[in-house]
Amino acid sequence: MSALTDPRFEGKPKSVKRVAAFSDETHSVATSRDLQLDLSDIISRLGKGLPLPTRYRPSYLSEIERELLSMAGIKTLQLGIGCSRVFLYAVEFPKRVLLLQINGPVSGSLPENAQRNAAPNET
Repeated sequence: MSALTDPRFEGKPKSVKRVAAFSDETHSVATSRDLQLDLSDIISRLGKGLPLPTRYRPSYLSEIERELLSMAGIKTLQLGIGCSRVFLYAVEFPKRVLLLQINGPVSGSLPENAQRNAAPNET
C-alpha cells in the first residue's frame, strides 16, 4: 500500500481530537462498517505519525475546492474507496489534529460547520 508523499500531514505523532461540534453530515459512517474502519484507521495513523494510504486522497475535489480548503487551512481525506464522496475535514496544528466534520464535496464553498469549526486559535 503506497503512502501519501505530499506534505498534507507532518508525519509526527499528534493528539487527534474531534471538535465539540463534530458531526457526520452525510449520516453514512454510522451505517457503514467500511467507513467506520477508515475513520478509525485515519485517527490511529495521525495519532502515531504514520503515513496515510493514498486511497484516502480525495479523488473528487475540483481545483477550486482544493484551493478554498487550502486557503482555510482545512485538509481533506476521503472515506471509502472508489467513487465515495464522503470526506473527513481536519485542521493540523503543531501538537494536534482537530477533526472538524464529515461531509460531501465543498461545491464552491466550505461546508458551513467545517468552516465554523476551523476557527479555534491553536498553536
